[in-house]
Amino acid sequence: PDSPTKRSAKGAPAAPVPSPTHSPTAAPAPTLTPKWSAAGATASGGGPRKALPSGGGAGDSPSNFIDELEAALSELRRLSKELVSARRELYAEEASGRGVEASLRRELETLRTELKTARAELEISQADQRRIQARLEAAAEAEARAREAQREAEHAADRARDELLWLRREADRKSSP
Repeated sequence: PDSPTKRSAKGAPAAPVPSPTHSPTAAPAPTLTPKWSAAGATASGGGPRKALPSGGGAGDSPSNFIDELEAALSELRRLSKELVSARRELYAEEASGRGVEASLRRELETLRTELKTARAELEISQADQRRIQARLEAAAEAEARAREAQREAEHAADRARDELLWLRREADRKSSP
């Protein structure tokens, strides 16, 4: 067969596909025109714009075709540069993100260490406070015992003075007839 046929999903032949080299009509073969043109690209990186299709008639020459290929190649180069730039920015952002993440991890570890230190200092302070409280209670008990002993000594002194006075009166009474 002169023209290959497409096959449907079930494998049965479908409509015939015309061959680009064997055309039943005598019309000239269409020339290739790029869908994108470097002339349509913007300097601000806004992306390519569709170029207007060329006439596609017999007036197209190989030099036009080469010009179109060069324009397409320059557009591909520009897009490649944009892609490389975008990738570099992504990698820089990713590296920056990793740097920030590492910095935050170090800061978190520092905060944890400071928290552990503060907790240990708190426990030491609480233990000191308990010891001081125990010493204060012991001192208060000793003061109470000392005051009680002083009070008992004062009572004993008062009794001894009262008894001494009583004995002197008794001695004075016995010595005076």
